[in-house]
Amino acid sequence: MIAHIGYHKTGTTFLQNNIYPYIKGVDFIGYAACDMIFKDLINKSPLDYDTCKTRTLLNDSIQSDRVQLFSLEGLVGSLFYNRGATQKSIADRLKDLGFTKIIISIRNQPKLLESIYVQYIQEGGVAKPKRFFNAQNKIFYWEYADYYSLIQYYFDLFGKENVLVLLQEELRTDEQESIDRLLSFIGDGFALDERKKHRHANKSLSRISVKLLRLINHFTYNVHKPSHLISKRISTWKFRFIFQNYLDRWLFSAISSPKTFIPDSSKPEIENYYKEGNRKLMVLLGSDLSKFGYPL
Repeated sequence: MIAHIGYHKTGTTFLQNNIYPYIKGVDFIGYAACDMIFKDLINKSPLDYDTCKTRTLLNDSIQSDRVQLFSLEGLVGSLFYNRGATQKSIADRLKDLGFTKIIISIRNQPKLLESIYVQYIQEGGVAKPKRFFNAQNKIFYWEYADYYSLIQYYFDLFGKENVLVLLQEELRTDEQESIDRLLSFIGDGFALDERKKHRHANKSLSRISVKLLRLINHFTYNVHKPSHLISKRISTWKFRFIFQNYLDRWLFSAISSPKTFIPDSSKPEIENYYKEGNRKLMVLLGSDLSKFGYPL
């Protein structure tokens, strides 16, 4: 069994929609099923976690003796309000369940943090960039994106040859080479179905839409601010749909500034925070991360 554990915002949706379902000889188990199977594995403490329950759910999802490929970003740890305390236990539990190979996708941290902020607003967040990108914020902890320690632990636990690290930047610039590496990692003789369909990922909201949605989130029902001021039926997601499918398409995308949300005052701190881990990671992977904007 193979698990693609994340990270969030690193091209996982593209792989889940356009690649994994079309690998011949592989049974792909997608987000909805994985969310149900691994919920306790991700969230429960050692005192409450029931290995047998998760193993039963896992076994019930297996319908053949083919390679089983599971993909769920939450397996790398929760995105918000979490310091990564469960990352080691998740890895240990995957090993205990019989997973033999792990896929980890990463992305240069400044771009990742930018994308995570947009995701936070789309989910209902109200914090301004200056607060969100402060290292002392309690919403998103910077430790999440310091990849080296987690990848090193998976290398030690599963063996380096059984862990594939995919760079989102390589997936974008040389999609075929990344797919070839993925297929080779799964095993000999695997290929994509020539009849595969291509589904476009949702386009990110424009800067104008993100700023407007942050203000609207003060009044709508959402996961970050459930104490809504208007009807619970009027959710953040409904406003996001309007912005994404109508206002951005016909107006905002054309006039919106491409400027980053990361404040200039936070950029040096972000760069410095990730340098040491990225240098170690570059040695570990034998890959030149500098050409893709990773702080070094």
